[in-house]
Amino acid sequence: MTSEQHTDYKTVIEKLQSDIEGLKTQLFYLTNTKIEFTNTELEATRLELQQTKTQLNEVLTEQFVGAVCAFAMPEPPLGWLECNGQAVNRTEYARLFNKIGTTFGVGDKETTFNLPDLKGVFVRGWERVAGGHDSGRAFGTYQDDQMQKHSHTDSGHSHSGGTNSNGGHSHSASMSSAGSHSHSGSTSSDGSHSHYYNKYNDGDYLHVTGYREKKSSGDTEGYCGRILSGFKDKSLIASYQSWPGYGDYCKSCDSAGSHTHSFSTNSADSHSHSVDVTSAGSHSHSVSINNGQASLGNPTNARHGNETRPKNVALLFCIKY
Repeated sequence: MTSEQHTDYKTVIEKLQSDIEGLKTQLFYLTNTKIEFTNTELEATRLELQQTKTQLNEVLTEQFVGAVCAFAMPEPPLGWLECNGQAVNRTEYARLFNKIGTTFGVGDKETTFNLPDLKGVFVRGWERVAGGHDSGRAFGTYQDDQMQKHSHTDSGHSHSGGTNSNGGHSHSASMSSAGSHSHSGSTSSDGSHSHYYNKYNDGDYLHVTGYREKKSSGDTEGYCGRILSGFKDKSLIASYQSWPGYGDYCKSCDSAGSHTHSFSTNSADSHSHSVDVTSAGSHSHSVSINNGQASLGNPTNARHGNETRPKNVALLFCIKY
């Protein structure tokens, strides 16, 4: 190797070393610049993402204000209020008030409004357009329970049966005491009539019927044609014609006109009457009920209470504010 060649190699090496140092410097510069650029870019991105997140949260929160959800826990989560109908401040819960207003209650009409009251009730879909299952109902209104009209039918049936024989027997009874009392009454009217009599010397009065011929011309009094039984001394019937002047005393009484006679019985004192029923012998009675439709109007005693409801689970309804 000549001296010239040695000089050329040395120059090249020095140049290469110089180039390497320059490359190191450039690499260091580029590395630091990239790191600084990356950090700045990352910070800007972080801030942008944070802003986007905040905006998204605000949008989501605004969109869900007024939403009602059922929670499987006994207390409402953060940002939610229990749907218990309570009155809350209009300013403190302004976003919620702007959404639901006084639909569920006006509160004190100035500073408060009411939340929905969903304690112990079911939520039903509201019909915005009439014509479905619950037409004409105002939004947010309460609806009481009811049973849909229906009917029950029965194919018809009958019942039969019989009583047991009680053997031969009789029944006895008695009337209660009516106390001391008497009975009164009256006879029926027999029309206007007269009674005839014959007076004998012993004072007997005899009832007779009929007339015989007058004793002599010019007589005006009727005489007895025949003496009937029923007077006091029947032994005189056969010999009445031998009575002295019998014809002179056979006369009629003046008519009393149509009349009745009243009567009363003596008091029987307090008493009662017994009643005996003759034995009917050993016997039984059959019972038959005609075929007819069964009446199903009364509720059964199986599993009933003061409301009609489906099977259910109790959860906590809350509203977003």
